[in-house]
Amino acid sequence: FHPKLVQSSAIEFYDEQIKQKKSEKEEQVRAQDKFALTLLLFYQYIEPIWDEKTYNFMLTRLQKVGQDLQLTGRMRVAREGVNCTLTGSHESIVEYCRTLKRLRPTEFSETEFKLTSDLPQAQKFPNLKVFKVVELVHYDLEGSKAPPIAKFSGT
Repeated sequence: FHPKLVQSSAIEFYDEQIKQKKSEKEEQVRAQDKFALTLLLFYQYIEPIWDEKTYNFMLTRLQKVGQDLQLTGRMRVAREGVNCTLTGSHESIVEYCRTLKRLRPTEFSETEFKLTSDLPQAQKFPNLKVFKVVELVHYDLEGSKAPPIAKFSGT
């Protein structure tokens, strides 16, 4: 399995001295490198929305996976889907994406996971926050008020 990843590196924005220093140390262990942080951004709407049992399972499971992988940032989990902005090691971020695909292969098969690698550790979020929310984005359209994704989604 290879999740649909859109990757970029922040190194292209560093000045030449930092780029040279980064190149010289590329073979060192990434976890010890001060530019070893990866940022993950994604959202995925679910249709039909999860029933209460599935929602509670996913809420609990995603929090546990995030903690086990030492991820930081925020997860917004609703019956209508998931929205995450997370930081962690590159390996942990990729494993999180794979875990979502394994947990709910149909729902996350087309998710576009956006990764930015080589960020300085100073950009790491301080902790992991998992929010149980009614809507991923607050529009007061929860549940039956929301228009169907299949009919009204963009291209």
